[in-house]
Amino acid sequence: MWTEVLMVGGAASTKQHSSADTNKDIALGVYDVVITDRSCPESILICAQALNLPVVSSEWAIQCLINGVQVGYNKHPKYKHDYVVS
Repeated sequence: MWTEVLMVGGAASTKQHSSADTNKDIALGVYDVVITDRSCPESILICAQALNLPVVSSEWAIQCLINGVQVGYNKHPKYKHDYVVS
């Protein structure tokens, strides 16, 4: 579902990756942001950090769609991919 939503929202391209596919590489260098959750494999987080790619939660994408603009990656704690409701 997210791939279609992001494309309708204006994304130029998307790639959905299952956390069960731990042995498959992803060419993160062709993307601007990683939208994920706590299940994100450490290898992807390390790669994203090396490429200086923001790693955010789906809440960030939702707020971008609601606001009609790309909101700041760090504007709210819920935008962190590993955010936990306390």
